Amino acid sequence: METYMHQMNEFMTLLTSNLQAVMPGIQLPTPPPPPPLSPIHEEDKDNRETNISNHEVEDEHINDAFYLEDVSKPNKRAMSDRTSPTRGGYTFGQASQRRSTHGGGTRSIRVNNGHQEPNTLNDELRDEHIDDVIRGSNKTRGPNRGTPMHADQSQRIEISILGDTSHSSMQFVVGLGDKVLPTDNDKGMRVGNKPSPSMAKLLTSCLFVIVFLTLCLAKPEDAHYGGGIVVNPELNQGLKGWTTLGNAKVENHESEDGNRYIIASNRNGTLDGFTQKFNLEKDKLYTFSAWLRVSQGKAHIAAMFKTQAGYKIAGWAMSQKGCWSMLKGGIVVNSSGPAHLYFETKDTSVDIMADSISLQPFTHEEWKSHQDQNIEKIRKSKVKFQAIDQHGQPLANAIISIKQKKPGFPFGCAINENILSNIAYQNWFVSKFKYTVFENEMKWISTEFSRGQENYNLADAMLKFAKTHNIQTRGHNIFWDDPQYQPNWLGGLSTNDLWNATDRRINSIMKRYQGQLIHWDVVNENLHFSYFESRLGNVKASTFFYEKANKIDWKTTPFLNDYNTIEESRDGAATPAKYLQKIKQMRRDGYNGPLGIGLQGHFQYANLPYIRASLDQIASAKLPIWITELDVKPGPNQAAYLDQVIREVHAHAGVNGIMIWSAWRPQGCYTMCLTDNNFKNLATGNVVDKFLSELRVVAGVNGTTDSNGYFETSLFHGEYEAKISHPSALPESYNLTSFNVASIDEARERTMHVKINA
Repeated sequence: METYMHQMNEFMTLLTSNLQAVMPGIQLPTPPPPPPLSPIHEEDKDNRETNISNHEVEDEHINDAFYLEDVSKPNKRAMSDRTSPTRGGYTFGQASQRRSTHGGGTRSIRVNNGHQEPNTLNDELRDEHIDDVIRGSNKTRGPNRGTPMHADQSQRIEISILGDTSHSSMQFVVGLGDKVLPTDNDKGMRVGNKPSPSMAKLLTSCLFVIVFLTLCLAKPEDAHYGGGIVVNPELNQGLKGWTTLGNAKVENHESEDGNRYIIASNRNGTLDGFTQKFNLEKDKLYTFSAWLRVSQGKAHIAAMFKTQAGYKIAGWAMSQKGCWSMLKGGIVVNSSGPAHLYFETKDTSVDIMADSISLQPFTHEEWKSHQDQNIEKIRKSKVKFQAIDQHGQPLANAIISIKQKKPGFPFGCAINENILSNIAYQNWFVSKFKYTVFENEMKWISTEFSRGQENYNLADAMLKFAKTHNIQTRGHNIFWDDPQYQPNWLGGLSTNDLWNATDRRINSIMKRYQGQLIHWDVVNENLHFSYFESRLGNVKASTFFYEKANKIDWKTTPFLNDYNTIEESRDGAATPAKYLQKIKQMRRDGYNGPLGIGLQGHFQYANLPYIRASLDQIASAKLPIWITELDVKPGPNQAAYLDQVIREVHAHAGVNGIMIWSAWRPQGCYTMCLTDNNFKNLATGNVVDKFLSELRVVAGVNGTTDSNGYFETSLFHGEYEAKISHPSALPESYNLTSFNVASIDEARERTMHVKINA
């Protein structure tokens, strides 16, 4: 790890010097220094962090580089905390086809790019799904989140920088092993005519490096959908459509480059600013976006709609001085009627500026159509079969029978200790799921209820059950940052004793299950809570735990895991902006290892536009995303909401797996059961079964070859077998072929070819 970190710092130094050589005016962040000695254990001195003030750099247009392997608080919980086996390829990102010198980084740019502009609203909706993400280099439209990096390829990254000169981008090419190519720019990353040895060594050891830059734009992009139903969305008609809310001075300003925007100054209250009135419809889904800026520092700003039923938050943005940040979200309403849009921030000292504001309604049919299109694009691939006879000639009218052996998308469910003694529970679970997570049995409060008396019997037995049935397991969790759910004896420890206790805990559980789990939830809910940071007097405690976890079990991806990022827009503690900010802070604090994003997903209702917009923002980090604890609060629409949420998250390219939080108990599940006590489906169970049947192609696929021996179909990713039969062939003269359907590199080909001999 020390060598790896040294190489990382060497790479950052090299990147910084080359960027500054190309763009002398640019300001880049300084890589964090090696952490000092901690209060305990000499051997861990390179991983510990000391207590420092948690601060942010004002006007930080470029955040720290990410070196990534793709590998209000409503409804508090009980102890269960509402609480990828294959990590996929190493992915890359590229910001291409930029409109201006300021484009790039985490946003995609809508241009013709060899395609026709969208002719229908649904075409635009397809593009809406992918804003604010790094696009793959194949430059196709749709929700592409990057292309696998293969060992025989090199891929180009374009890093676009917001600087003071017109030369605002540079390019370099990276690859695997020795296939590291020099840059196109003579001032790029090379020593003489070759890449520097340190660069080549770093890329070889990491396999692939992706530089992730969060940019704040000098000029906002155009309003989505032309602003939709917003009057004067780009403020080119003065203040038409906009009025003053509360005590504020509202004006229309023009910047030096001719861009016009609205500004609210002299604000005395959090709500003071500007507003516009709309008439919203009950049966519509509304996407919302705006570009925001503030007069000083940074401010967490919410887009609010005041309706007859109350206030609804459409989305959040971390806005800053000097450049424009995008707020993206959405709303649904329970009844039709008037609604007033306004922007709110707790910081009344800042002036709020807005531009390119959009509110676009969609019908449920349009929304569902987009989901279906996305499923076809990201979860399925076209497969063309050719049947040939023993002479190599095509067989017409041959019957191709296709059966799925294993689905490719991870979809699982939580279990608890009840499964160990209940055969019916075991049979029900094994018949449906190949992924699981333990509700409570791995938590510290369960494994060390009394100090020094560890008991892993339940967790051991449950993991043995899972492995016996080829079920893969998430590790949940090592630490929980909520003070309510700590072992009672932890509260009386001194700071030094607590350091020692956490060290024993992480070593004990991780070494016991090393290499046996697909993920580790290292510090649960550290967006909402900070128990260990507070008790240890170290704001970087979480970062240290992740570094330690990666050192102990480096093959298993460590995950963050928190709630209300996609399910509850009213919770400002865990917004997508806050989640991304947490990841960036961990990188600044020195953790540069693999990382996964856990989104718990404890829903009361289904705000699909907000879910989609939140996932779009979270996916910009280019990290694996799992929905880790999905359930829906009981109510008349529970099953309908569950179905909507499952299909929405499954249709998002950034989501790598889903876990249902429905561990069975005879006295009732935590929030949502799938069956009754006889393991007969409830309405929620029917939703899950229907979804599983679609993923698994339960009925199989049959088709007849054409005159050239071909049959083509679209299949969900997974493992399959196919057999062929032909009327003229001898009885039983068919052959069986096994094959795997996976995501195909669109830059080369969209269709997989399978040849079957009769």
